Amino acid sequence: KGAIAANNVAIGHLEEFVSVRCDCGKIVKGKEVLKILEDSKRFICEKCGSKNNGVIEVNELGIHRIEVVTLLPFGGEFMSEISKFTPTERRAYREIVGALREQKKSKIKSAMVFFKRESNGKWVKKKELVELGEETELDVEGILRDKYGKVMIEKIRFYHERSVLISGKYNRQALSIAYTKIFKGRRKEIVDSLLNQDINMERLREYEGYRREMDILMHDQRADRQDIIDEFETKLIERGLMKKNGELADELEEAISARRDIAETYLVKLPIIVFAWDIFRFLLIKPYRERRYASILPGLQPVPERSQLEKVLRFLSEKDGVAVAQKFIDPSIQKTDESVEVIFKKFYLEEILKDYLKVTSSRAVGGVSAYLYSDSSIEDSAKLVACTPRELKEVLKILMRLGRKDAIPVEKLEGLDEVKEIETSEKALEFLKFV
Repeated sequence: KGAIAANNVAIGHLEEFVSVRCDCGKIVKGKEVLKILEDSKRFICEKCGSKNNGVIEVNELGIHRIEVVTLLPFGGEFMSEISKFTPTERRAYREIVGALREQKKSKIKSAMVFFKRESNGKWVKKKELVELGEETELDVEGILRDKYGKVMIEKIRFYHERSVLISGKYNRQALSIAYTKIFKGRRKEIVDSLLNQDINMERLREYEGYRREMDILMHDQRADRQDIIDEFETKLIERGLMKKNGELADELEEAISARRDIAETYLVKLPIIVFAWDIFRFLLIKPYRERRYASILPGLQPVPERSQLEKVLRFLSEKDGVAVAQKFIDPSIQKTDESVEVIFKKFYLEEILKDYLKVTSSRAVGGVSAYLYSDSSIEDSAKLVACTPRELKEVLKILMRLGRKDAIPVEKLEGLDEVKEIETSEKALEFLKFV
């Protein structure tokens, strides 16, 4: 199951990453390419019927992070991968897993009842799962009496509803492992860049070199451990890395402390910031039917619960962490304080425009949501979803024609005279009724 989950994530990213351009100009995106290959065993252009393989290109409009594919545990050996993590990586992994963990809600959905019922003059032990719907009160005994007559309840085990952002334990683990490894191999570069220029990195590296030598010698069971430690401390004192009283030199202590702070402040949060950004863009851009498929994020709920989404997207409001992610991982990542609100307003706009989505795009609706319910300009909002400002304005015009001016904050119409002047259209309302 772990291997299947990892492969599903990889397939999702590849589907979003790849597109094929035929000689006739037809561009086929990854998911459609995969379907053609499954049906015909080779690529055949649906437009011209050409059996040429076409030219493979990157789908610039796809939502993908192709480097994740190389970081997935395709064999499903999750525990083996986790055991190789450094302490910092383990903390980063726990950060993601903790945010994705199932959350038990207060609402009870069912109860396992252990009871006795009278049958032919004897008391017979039974157990039964009783479903408790929204209209059902917690009168489990009454429900069983209606069914069996006289009963004696011995024990009841209640089952609560659970909310989860990404369903499937293996999906969550595969994604958490891959995103945790997102900065693997770049740790030194990140730390060196973030450390204060006053920190003496050469002294820190010299100290670490001696530590590594000592650790290697310590593995020799024939060696005298105390002699190794004494020799190590002597070297440190000679090099000015340790005081004669056994304490590390002040500048070395400062460097170690600064590096520890960077690991705790940035390296631990980098993976979940990148992960949160991918979830944010996926929910913002994809329509409901594609969110159900959740290609790059198998198991992602098409309409997540707000509390679950907040646990992940809150990291996008951390200015310093996002700045580091921009610099070292992905320049397109943006600090977004209103990410959760923007997503749920997008769902709200989708509901208003659910029939009009046949003539406009979910991508543009997401851009409009970002524009209306955050501090982003219409140009930046369009760039976020890879649209043009004109496409966003067209969606705003549709809202105006539908008489849904209430969905548009007044200040967001400033400077958009072409949108502001549009009146409610009877034809638009008739069109909605027709479709």
